[in-house]
Amino acid sequence: MIHNFAILFHGAAWMFFILLCVRLRRIRRRNEVVGFLFWVMAGFAALLTKDFIDMGAGAWWYTRYVGGLSLGLDLCMVPVVVAYMFKILSPATIDRRRACLMALPSVLLLGAVAVTASETVFKVLAGWSILVGVAGATLTVTASLRYDRYVKENFSSTARRSVGWLRGVIFSLVIMGAVWGGVAWVKGWTAYLSYYIFLISIWTVVYRFSLRHLIIPDMPDMLLPGSVPAANGYSEQMVRRLEDCMERERPWLDPALTLNELALRIDTNRTYLSGYLNNVLGTTFYDYLNAARVGEACRLLLRTPVVNLEEVAEQCGFNSLSTFRRSFEKMKGCTPAHYRKTGGAVQA
Repeated sequence: MIHNFAILFHGAAWMFFILLCVRLRRIRRRNEVVGFLFWVMAGFAALLTKDFIDMGAGAWWYTRYVGGLSLGLDLCMVPVVVAYMFKILSPATIDRRRACLMALPSVLLLGAVAVTASETVFKVLAGWSILVGVAGATLTVTASLRYDRYVKENFSSTARRSVGWLRGVIFSLVIMGAVWGGVAWVKGWTAYLSYYIFLISIWTVVYRFSLRHLIIPDMPDMLLPGSVPAANGYSEQMVRRLEDCMERERPWLDPALTLNELALRIDTNRTYLSGYLNNVLGTTFYDYLNAARVGEACRLLLRTPVVNLEEVAEQCGFNSLSTFRRSFEKMKGCTPAHYRKTGGAVQA
């Protein structure tokens, strides 16, 4: 029974990647991330095709030597996946040449395995792949935290810009790697079945979020710590211009407002303004605007009791009701509905 399910899900995984390749090929010029994803999907489709051959050929084909090469091909996908994660975090830095350079050591080691049939060389390839995977996962997690911090400091909405989903994918890929290890060494059908289920699930998430992800122009290289410059020495004139702009022009009513646009309004630069918000006010651009929006929402909730929450959120500059509720609860300690019901008596 498990044997049949494993073969079924292997075929399902193969069809899944083939269909994604067809879909991505049509839209691969949308942006660099989507174009890169097409080649990643093509790589997995090729590996699953290779597994079909291994399964169908029988024992006469699948010798120890062929098995080592087959596993080596799988290991060569590790730097490719890491390069894709890096591409999301730093689109301008990871180009096709750098991605190829990341994969080159694995390809050379695989070539050495093919020529020498040495188990020692194969162990070096396996060790190198583990090292690349662990280092890549660690760097992706730390860089994604910097990335999300940058988004909150520069944009009033994190929707489709945050890469928090990437950290979940990294955790899942670590689990999938452990399952793949079980497939490689245990060779049980249960391990195969688990691997194919993980493979389909994880890359469904990656595909969905990659297509929704908005690439930020002029993004600093988040793979390098300290790539975002800090500013200090803030003038009283800039502070007064900011306060006056927030009170009179109410730019926070624009849900798409960016740090750069606000900086231009008050005749300064975004690094200077971001530094003031972070170092003096102890907040991010995202939370700074949402605080103003929540303040306006409090007034609307009490003055217009018949207006529904979705309209209140829209009138205050929130891009969605869920963001409005989350920000309101964070700053006031209660839901907007409860705040309205109690007449504003509940305070944070």
